[in-house]
Amino acid sequence: MTLRYLNKYKAIFALTSALSAFALSACSLSTSASNTDQIPVVNLQYKDSDQGHYSFEVSQASALINAPIDVRLVGLQAGQVVNLTATTEDGDQQGWRSQASFKANAKGIVDLTQMAPISGTYDQVSAMGLFWSMRPVSGDGYFSLNKNFTVKINAHANQKLLAQIDIHRLSPLETSSVVKKQIRGDDLIANFFHPDAPGPYPSVIYLTGSGGGLANIGPALLASQGFAVLSVAYFGKGALPENLVSIPIEYFDTAIDWLNNNPLTKNMPMAILGGSRGSEAAILAAARHQVFDAVIAVVPSAVVWPAPGFAGYRHSAWSLHDKEIPQLEVGLLDGIKWYWQVTTGQHGIISRNMFVNALKKPRAVAAALLPVEQIKAPILFISGQQDLNWPSTEMANMLMKKLETVSFPYTHQHLALPDAGHGFGLPYIPFAMSAQQQFVSGGTHKGNALGAIQAHQQLVSFLKQHLNQSSNDDNRVNISDK
Repeated sequence: MTLRYLNKYKAIFALTSALSAFALSACSLSTSASNTDQIPVVNLQYKDSDQGHYSFEVSQASALINAPIDVRLVGLQAGQVVNLTATTEDGDQQGWRSQASFKANAKGIVDLTQMAPISGTYDQVSAMGLFWSMRPVSGDGYFSLNKNFTVKINAHANQKLLAQIDIHRLSPLETSSVVKKQIRGDDLIANFFHPDAPGPYPSVIYLTGSGGGLANIGPALLASQGFAVLSVAYFGKGALPENLVSIPIEYFDTAIDWLNNNPLTKNMPMAILGGSRGSEAAILAAARHQVFDAVIAVVPSAVVWPAPGFAGYRHSAWSLHDKEIPQLEVGLLDGIKWYWQVTTGQHGIISRNMFVNALKKPRAVAAALLPVEQIKAPILFISGQQDLNWPSTEMANMLMKKLETVSFPYTHQHLALPDAGHGFGLPYIPFAMSAQQQFVSGGTHKGNALGAIQAHQQLVSFLKQHLNQSSNDDNRVNISDK
């Protein structure tokens, strides 16, 4: 007998999500302009009559949070050391700060796209280093993106202010370029995001993990990139099941039909994206139908796991045709230990080993393995190698191996982020891991920040590559009519 785990932590998707259209780069995050001597001055400059004329030059003074910005300081003396500080307040009015010291080049320029700092909160060439390396001014916590925010960058030398600039970062939930519509029916609960421009658009079904609810920031960022995104709730809301227990995979047919009947997305390519437990649903749904042109699984599972919590004891998380889909159970002792940690209110719980141990049972794993080979579309896996919630990299490798064994004819890729955990956040947004969180996500501050940028770039590139094909009326049928 085994004890089901109570998986309470939330999926990333934040991924998760959302996202700029740049090609995947190496861990160096330099976004150098083709000619940095031509970066336009777009904001104020501070003049000091005694020491000379200094000014910041930036490529954009106002942009969405996923847009990289080139920053440089000019007017310095050759070899002059200057300290840059960046400060802001997030949507919850929590203060954040970063700093870095640089030595000006022979032209008296500090160019963040080409220079690593001498010291500071980051240590490599990164045009956006001052942004993603920010930490809370006091305490810890997560960066709230429910409002636009302004990053103020100051330059000091010998405790004297040389120049300052304000850079405005726009939340996709606050911009008029993205439209949001709520769908609250008995058969579908979702939020629909699309660009505020004439359609039609390729679409993405977006699924969160065991935390449930509806993702907003990630889908809105994808919409800012030209996609229509249906963020779908599948338990815990309205008339949906209260818990992640025996969720019918047929439920997602409703989301497919909704997009196929919407004038903004009808007859257009479609993808499905799931994070954490949502990756199980995405793969199971994609294996059933040939309507998807791309499938993305972020910090994925390779198997069907049990339903979480007391309500899910002796049940699978998923069902098909009124029958529960076989699941891989966790060990009795691991389950008891984990349950004791949760019920006694402990913090810093590492659940990874519970899943690792369960995956050591070959026959049980084979019976619960996700049918990824039945998918008829390109697949992208994104994982964190330091994931402490569960072994997402190892599980993504399991699915890759299965695809290679059957000579899967479609593109299949796995982006394994070296120092990232289970939830690596959004691009260019500071990632602070709270010491008070109940479950440890894993990864380092730097690894999660860099991982978010790489994941973001690869994800959007993958979607644009595989959703820019011609529409086909023949394969855009209502699933419910089949």
